[in-house]
Amino acid sequence: MMMVVTPAFAAPGGTSPVAPDPAECAASGGVIEGTLCIPSSQHTGLADTEVSTIVDNVLGFIVLMFGGIAMIAIIVCGITYLFAAGDKARAEDAKRCLLWSIIGIVIVSLAMVILKTIASFFL
Repeated sequence: MMMVVTPAFAAPGGTSPVAPDPAECAASGGVIEGTLCIPSSQHTGLADTEVSTIVDNVLGFIVLMFGGIAMIAIIVCGITYLFAAGDKARAEDAKRCLLWSIIGIVIVSLAMVILKTIASFFL
């Protein structure tokens, strides 16, 4: 018993791939590249957004998220300091918490500036 295996990329019947109809490809807004009809972005459902816009949106979201977390941390540190009620250890913990929250805001801000500067060179 002999078994014939056809590669998955081969055309049915062992024939070579058929070139797309240029009129049909053009009607759908595509461009023929070799044996493929490449659709335009209007027919793929993808947005025509530039990479730099996407990077700016992602960076803005990250800064907003970490900024919100840092503001919540600052509020919690302030409440902890208020409720320390003369307990020096808890007051020091609250001060340290406040210091690290501010350092976090500075790091996120500097990271945003550095990434935007680098992105301006490449995008």
